[in-house]
Amino acid sequence: MSANPGGGDRREGRRRNGVQRYRSLFAFTPSANVTVGCEHRTAQVGQDSALIRNVACVRSSNSLRARMARGVVWLACGSLGMQATALLGSVVCARILGESHFGEFGIVRSTMLMLGVLAGSGMGVVATKYVAEYRDTDRERAGRMIGLLLTVAVFGGGGIGVLCLLLASPVATWGMKTEHLVLSLRIGFLLPMLHSLGGVQLGVLAGLESFRSVAWLNALDAVLVSGCAIVGARIGDVNGAVLGLSIAATVSVAVKHTAMTRHCSGSGIRISRPTSPTDWPALWRGALPAIVLGLVFFPCDWFARLLLSRQPGGFAELGIFTAAYAWGQTVLFLPAHVVGPTQSIFANLLGAGQVRSFRRLVRLTVASAIALALLTAVILSWWSGRIMAIYGGAFADGGKVLLVIALAHVFYAATMPFKNILITLDRIWDQAFHHCILGGTLLGSAIVLGRHGALGLAFAHLFAWSAMFVWQGVVIARAMKHFRGRTR
Repeated sequence: MSANPGGGDRREGRRRNGVQRYRSLFAFTPSANVTVGCEHRTAQVGQDSALIRNVACVRSSNSLRARMARGVVWLACGSLGMQATALLGSVVCARILGESHFGEFGIVRSTMLMLGVLAGSGMGVVATKYVAEYRDTDRERAGRMIGLLLTVAVFGGGGIGVLCLLLASPVATWGMKTEHLVLSLRIGFLLPMLHSLGGVQLGVLAGLESFRSVAWLNALDAVLVSGCAIVGARIGDVNGAVLGLSIAATVSVAVKHTAMTRHCSGSGIRISRPTSPTDWPALWRGALPAIVLGLVFFPCDWFARLLLSRQPGGFAELGIFTAAYAWGQTVLFLPAHVVGPTQSIFANLLGAGQVRSFRRLVRLTVASAIALALLTAVILSWWSGRIMAIYGGAFADGGKVLLVIALAHVFYAATMPFKNILITLDRIWDQAFHHCILGGTLLGSAIVLGRHGALGLAFAHLFAWSAMFVWQGVVIARAMKHFRGRTR
């Protein structure tokens, strides 16, 4: 019996189809033209062409996966430089200033951060939300909202700066029981306004999904802050270090402003003064709750540190806690890269009615944040004693403090996606209420455990963030039921 003359061709065709299906599992195919062009060159470039196609697609595609990948990669690069530089700066400053003076520098810096919250530094997340929501549908309103948020940051920050000048003496003398810190507080009076402006500027860039610029600016900010603080500490002790922070923040805001205006112009957004009566209610719904978030937690955190500093040998204990807290924040490093790009993408997906993609991204983000935080905390805990010894002999006993702080930041990392979800769902007031629980638990635990020094304050953070995680987890689970059954 003669062989079927067409059988070989059919087998060869099936083999080629199978190979193509296998390759499609591992390669992006952004368009038919790209696919045809790539197949035409397969014999010449082999596997290298597949890699080139993947990279090119991630850079050019607007798919959910590509947008997420670009955000994660750039935020990872920027945060890596920022985190490494900040840790190096804290180690050098601690060795220059010593245990007690490093604690004094820590409480002054914490005071400036708290005042920055009063000035509205929490409005960065609001800027991200509104820019991401209106950048495609209403560019004029996006420009007005940016102008409104910048105006509030300037005037709010300026008012808080004047208040800082007036209250520096009673805060240092009565609150900190350290009269020589009056000058340090007055030197840093511009920091609240600068922090507020910088937060809005980065929020705008994140809303435009300009993650590459955010990465470079974060890295630059860390280099400026660490470098200026080290030089200042070497020259003028605590006062010099605070002056270095002010100089670094001024330069950083100028650079961020240039980047923000350039990207807005490239996106067709013109920053203008608010003229529509509908813009002010948006400020009430978004910016005011964001400020309330900080008004609840940051003052509680600051007061808990203040209570520690008022104890005998308190500034030395605060120095240990400040060093441990700086390293504990590295637990947030990897989760922040996953969570960071999601706020603008969450808002954009819901604005486009893509509910199914929104739900899928929520599940992926929460699971990834928890897993990455646990991995980092385990590694950090294993090396906690050696890490604290880097700061000097006086810090060597702070290994347990670092271990507890690392565990507390695991719960912190788990709540990061929850925050973005609630903001996207216009439930930012719920987030403010949750921060009431967080701040109250922290302050109450700090008062009860205050006699245990830095370790007691670390446990207070652990109890506060674990309570926050449990509460928000229940709220988010209930909120997501609203989208169950919607598949668009």
